[in-house]
Amino acid sequence: MPLHKLGQFFVVAVALSAVFSFLSTLNNGLAANLSSQVEVIFTNTLPTASSITINGGSPIILSGNTTTPVYINMSLIDTDGCSDIDTSKTYVLLYRSGYSSTTCLNNPSYRACYYAPITATSSCISQTQINATATVPLWYFADATDASSSFSTQDWKASVVVYDLSGTDESLPDMIYDTPVFANNGKVYAFGAGSSDLYYAAPNSSGTIVGWATTTPLPVFRNEMPSFAYNGYAYVLGGDASGYNPTSTVFYAPINSSATIGSWATTTPMPAKLFNMTSFAYNGYAYVLGGYSSAVTSTVFYAPINSSGTVGGWATTTPLVSSLWLGASSFAYNGRAYILGGYSGSFNTAVRYATINSSGTLGSWSDTTALPSSTGYYVSSFLDGNHLYVLGASDFGSFYSTINPDGTISSWTATTPLPSNFSIRYCVFINKRAYAFMNSTSTVLSAPINNDGTLGPWGQGNATIDGGSGVELNTLLSINPATSTIDYGT
Repeated sequence: MPLHKLGQFFVVAVALSAVFSFLSTLNNGLAANLSSQVEVIFTNTLPTASSITINGGSPIILSGNTTTPVYINMSLIDTDGCSDIDTSKTYVLLYRSGYSSTTCLNNPSYRACYYAPITATSSCISQTQINATATVPLWYFADATDASSSFSTQDWKASVVVYDLSGTDESLPDMIYDTPVFANNGKVYAFGAGSSDLYYAAPNSSGTIVGWATTTPLPVFRNEMPSFAYNGYAYVLGGDASGYNPTSTVFYAPINSSATIGSWATTTPMPAKLFNMTSFAYNGYAYVLGGYSSAVTSTVFYAPINSSGTVGGWATTTPLVSSLWLGASSFAYNGRAYILGGYSGSFNTAVRYATINSSGTLGSWSDTTALPSSTGYYVSSFLDGNHLYVLGASDFGSFYSTINPDGTISSWTATTPLPSNFSIRYCVFINKRAYAFMNSTSTVLSAPINNDGTLGPWGQGNATIDGGSGVELNTLLSINPATSTIDYGT
């Protein structure tokens, strides 16, 4: 079985406002192209801070051989509401102005830069504001900035790093381990690892996934299988029953108006037992590409999808140029099938496309602009209109391109990468936002798609607000041990 990368990660990000759109289904029952959407506008703004004051605006007077508490007061404001401010992560930086907030964050120093968490001092005011304070213990040898000091042209300033709760996607109740994720009608569905459990959730108005719930599980456990939603039904195809034991079973179930999944049933099995293949549905047909049976295969199967949700008889069509498995990604757009990446003894960077004929068969495969060589296997892709996004698990790169009218793909452009050590397994696209699922964990990260096509930050956003005027720190000249008096410069 393939090895999977494990690890922890951290995110430093700035969230941006986003415009969201709900996918629709055409009246003839065919899945709509992503360019055909019903748009609903939601926005999320970052919180900010104001009225940042240090020591009440008075010069800081230090105490000898100890720390002196310096109080920093502020107001935290979020036009989305007070509940969107994450006070548990918001903090203050107090630093000599020869530093910057960025330098201070990366180079803490007892002489010139301090960090302190904040504490709320009020309940919500006018639904958008919270007053807060931070206490910074300044050591007696902190750099002075008065006229007699070495830093007489500087002063001490404060910055507030305030965190937004939006973008904090709720982790799955179970981890993903080569078990599929799919989206339908603004909902995300994910199968748990080591069981047949199925979970679903909807992003809230700011695009954050919250409130995972369970729905009808598969009748049996499977992993390393594809799954998709089409015309009101969910489908699971083949998969590994237990340790290189591929199956040909095809399950389907209705997706209820409540977003729950109805009872699963079997329909026409695939002609071959397969796992680690890729699959999609388009224009009334289901497609299965590559995978592993007794060996890696290049076979492509297709079958009609009936209005009752059942799948008709399977047949073969134009095979892939080469055998592929392990995380290749496929999709259909504008009458063409596409396949990207995958693995068969080495990483595959090829991107190929083929015409989808009215009979459901595929034409010959053609090469177009290859993936960046660093993308690796376990490639996940999604479409936003004719913009194609690819997230790679090998080095956590993220890239996007444009699908041209002739089916070719333009050059790839790098965009916001996933955090280090985030080994992606699946990604889905809902309402102008990408949701990435990390393999072998329950972690979910999301990022907005910006107006220029780039990806915004992955995960929770924050903003750094620099305070205005600073205060002077007076020089500690001497300490008289006999009287314990302290002489300060002015």
